[in-house]
Amino acid sequence: MKNHFRIIYKNLVKLFFTLLVKLSGFRGSNVKVWGYSRLTKNTSCGRNVNFNGCHIYGRGRVEIGDNFHSGEGLKLLPKFIINKAELFLMMRPQLSRM
Repeated sequence: MKNHFRIIYKNLVKLFFTLLVKLSGFRGSNVKVWGYSRLTKNTSCGRNVNFNGCHIYGRGRVEIGDNFHSGEGLKLLPKFIINKAELFLMMRPQLSRM
């Protein structure tokens, strides 16, 4: 009987956190969220993606492929290029090789 309650509890937790992530505007299908996760609307995922506490901050675009499984405490900080000067500074090492 104890195992039945544990299974029900885990499924309710998964349902709740998955709903929270989908309400955030993120794009993806067949996603399971087993712990509190924060994703942005610029995040897209492939198939069979599992999160156990992933936090994605920033305004950059994040693409997660198929069969991804995160551990607890994963933090992604994608950068969003604001102006052309910042883009030039980032590409300067590549330009010097040409």
